[in-house]
Amino acid sequence: MIPDFIRGTVLFRAARALLKRDQKNIKKSYQTALRASHSIELHFDIALTPKTPIRDVANLSSVYYSDVHKTNSSYGDNNWMLEHQSRIMEINPISVIEIGCGNGRFIAAVARFGTNAVGLDWARAPSIDSLPDGADFRVCNIITDDIPTGDLICSADVLEHIPSDDIEAVLSKIVKAGPRQFHVISCYDDGHSHLTILPPYMWLTLFRKIDPSFKIDDVWLRRDDPNQIVVSVTNIPNLSSR
Repeated sequence: MIPDFIRGTVLFRAARALLKRDQKNIKKSYQTALRASHSIELHFDIALTPKTPIRDVANLSSVYYSDVHKTNSSYGDNNWMLEHQSRIMEINPISVIEIGCGNGRFIAAVARFGTNAVGLDWARAPSIDSLPDGADFRVCNIITDDIPTGDLICSADVLEHIPSDDIEAVLSKIVKAGPRQFHVISCYDDGHSHLTILPPYMWLTLFRKIDPSFKIDDVWLRRDDPNQIVVSVTNIPNLSSR
């Protein structure tokens, strides 16, 4: 039995309130705080000083990613853009260009709604050969090649794979390729292929150097892991919430 003098303390009441909260509300509160902490208006320049991963960038070639698609089943099954499909289709894009389309599942889904969709990647996934009408795949190295234009330019878990020395030039090309933009970016080191590792607000700053209308759409934790922060950045006004 807990003595009354302990029950009356602020600390006890706070602990009891915390324990009564269900896990869903705890996650929601954490997520709200995370989003707010990275959505502040920035009125100063931030130097690009990403965490530098210790790995040989030269080994992360198109051949490396082609092999990963063949040997890692998660690359064949997963496509991070799919969870944003319904939101993307609400804005009725005329044409969609997906940067780093991977297995092609997102452009295939978009094409089934009658939207012309083009997927770009420098590695050809085995599943990319079975795309529906309206979806097209093109081999493209976004660092060195031109990016085709479209109504909406999008990507998911691609930009963090670009070397830091190239990221600003790549972002400039991407933004110029289409009036509407939506990009999902991992802000953590995956231990093998993430090369530009920045917190959400620094990604926002880089996009705003090109177009001040960019904003943080959302910030969340992948796999509910506090070390795996993900951000979505867009210049689309009134996009429905995630």
